[in-house]
Amino acid sequence: MKTSALSAELLLQRAARDGHTWLPLGVLEAASVPWREEVARGVLVAVTCRGLEGLALDDIATAEEALADEIGGLAAEGRLAVAYGRPQSELAQVVPDVERRSLTELAAVLQAVPDDARVILAGDNDALQGGVAGAVLRDVVASGVAPVHDTRSASEGAVGMVLAALRRGELAQPDPADHGVVVVPCTDDAEVVHRAGQLVSTSLPRTFDVSSRDVAVLAPLRRGLGGVSSLGERTPAEVLTVHEAAESGRTWPAVVLCLPGEASGVLSRALLVSAFLAAERHVSVVTAAGAELTRAVREVPHRPERRSRLAALLSSG
Repeated sequence: MKTSALSAELLLQRAARDGHTWLPLGVLEAASVPWREEVARGVLVAVTCRGLEGLALDDIATAEEALADEIGGLAAEGRLAVAYGRPQSELAQVVPDVERRSLTELAAVLQAVPDDARVILAGDNDALQGGVAGAVLRDVVASGVAPVHDTRSASEGAVGMVLAALRRGELAQPDPADHGVVVVPCTDDAEVVHRAGQLVSTSLPRTFDVSSRDVAVLAPLRRGLGGVSSLGERTPAEVLTVHEAAESGRTWPAVVLCLPGEASGVLSRALLVSAFLAAERHVSVVTAAGAELTRAVREVPHRPERRSRLAALLSSG
C-alpha cells in the first residue's frame, strides 16, 4: 500500500497506536511522506535511537524523556529493581503490570515516589503488552540499569509445563494422560466454534466438575466466525478476547482458547502465554491455525513489535 498520501503526523499516530514510539527518517523519506511542516509546527520532533535518526510525536517523545529521567535517577541512587511476577514487599513500593502501562502513567507514578523510597517495577515480559506506545519493562531490562529478579511461581501439572515451554518459544505436546491441557485440531473456523460449544456444555463439566460460569472462552478476535461475538452466541460461558482477560488480571478454573484460521495474522507467543496465565486447572486449545500456531510461538514473541527510545536513553545516561 502506498503511503505517500499520509501526513507524517498520521503515520506517527498509527505507529504509536501499534506500539511504536518513533519511526526512522529513512522510512518516511522512502515513502515520500511530507513531514517537515509537522516538524515546523511542533507536532513532530527529531529523535535518535541506537544511532538512527527518526521522528516521534512530541507528546510521546516528552513522555519517554520524562520516564527516562525518573528511572535513571532511581537507578543511579540504587533504589530501583525489576521483578518478573507480582512480588510483595514491605521495603519497597511495587509498581505492578508495568508491561501494560503507558509511558505517561508510569512517569507520573515514579514522580510521586518519596525521596527515600525504593521501587520495584514488576510485570511479565512474556505476556501481552498493553495497547499503548512503549515497552517499558523490556526496555528497562535491556538497558541493564537495574537488577532483575524472577519471582514468578511455576504452575503445576500440564498447564505449568506448557506455559514454561511457551516462555522458551516452544509449543510443547501435553501428556495425553494429564487432561490439564488438551489440543483440539479443527479443519475450519466453523468446527472451532462447534467444538468450543461441546467443551463448555459437556466435556469440561463432566471431566472437571465445573459449571459454565467457571469457564472462560477466549479468542484473539472480536469479529468473524470464530470471534468473540460469534462464540458468545453459541456457548453459555463468558466469552472475551485474550487481551481483555490479560487486562483484567482474572483467572478461571478452565479456559477454552479458540484460534480460528482467520486469526493467524495476530498470533504471538505473548498471546498464548496470557491465555495460559488465565487458567488455574485446565486449558483447551481449539485451533484451526495449523502450522501458523507453531511458527508464531517460535518466531513472534510480541505483535506488534515495539520500537522505543527508552532503553537507549537509559543506556546513554
